Amino acid sequence: MNMDGILSWLVGLWPMAQMILVVVGSLVVAAQAYVAMTPSKDDDAWYAKVEAIPLLGDLVKAIVKFAVIQRK
Repeated sequence: MNMDGILSWLVGLWPMAQMILVVVGSLVVAAQAYVAMTPSKDDDAWYAKVEAIPLLGDLVKAIVKFAVIQRK
C-alpha cells in the first residue's frame, strides 16, 4: 500500500473515531451527572465498576478530566 492509500484510509477513519469519542464523552458526562444527582450508592458502585475495566476505565478517566461536573 502506498502513502496516498494510507493517508486516504486515515482521513476516512478519523471522522468515525471522532464521532465515537464524542458519543463516549457525552455518555461519561451524563453518567457523572446522574451519579452526582442521586443519593443512592448503587450507581456509585456501578460507576466504579466501569472505571475498573482496563481500557474503558482509562478512557473514562481521561474524559472525566474535561467534564464540567466533577465527582467527589
